[in-house]
Amino acid sequence: MRIRTTGFTLIELLVVIAIISILAAILFPVYAQAREQARMTSCLANLHQGGMATMMYLQDYDETYFYNLGPRFTPSVIADTLPHDDPSDPHSNRWDLGPIMLVLQPYIKTEALWRCPSIGIPFVNTTLDPMESSGPTNYQVNGYIAVNTMPGAPHTGPVTDADIVDPPRIKIFQDFWNQGKGLHRNGGNYTCTDGHSKWQASQGPSGGYILAKWWTQ
Repeated sequence: MRIRTTGFTLIELLVVIAIISILAAILFPVYAQAREQARMTSCLANLHQGGMATMMYLQDYDETYFYNLGPRFTPSVIADTLPHDDPSDPHSNRWDLGPIMLVLQPYIKTEALWRCPSIGIPFVNTTLDPMESSGPTNYQVNGYIAVNTMPGAPHTGPVTDADIVDPPRIKIFQDFWNQGKGLHRNGGNYTCTDGHSKWQASQGPSGGYILAKWWTQ
């Protein structure tokens, strides 16, 4: 009596491998997009908590924003590449969130909220025109509020909540801005001075609905 054995032929095995390869090619990008969406959502939640911490800070400090807390990180990539932020002081790092982290520390539970999960820490951008320091955060603060020495403002010095002309449009914190390319889906996350946070498509440093100059509308 013969025992009949069964198995895959070479053609059948190749067909199975081809099907698996096609499914992988279809599903892997979907998984990657899902992971990035999760990181973007986590980043938005981080910035929202930072905005809530700022609201509590304002209540404790007569509705006045943190101002000129320095010194900034040295060396600072922002300070070295963005002298136009303050022509009178080409080495000032106006967008560095590091000093702000210290004053908001009593209002947050963990410093991890200052880190976008899509970028490593410490972060060093090696592009031709870097836009970020290599400090313990990869977010930025609005330099028009945190330092407020740039030309065009109605006044210099500390900015109060009453000074903000259009709070839903003026950012206080922002995601890493990479020369208009955006970090999340060709855009970035922002927290505005009214406390809300949202994503905005990249439209350059001064374009889009969310703006930096607190006296504009």
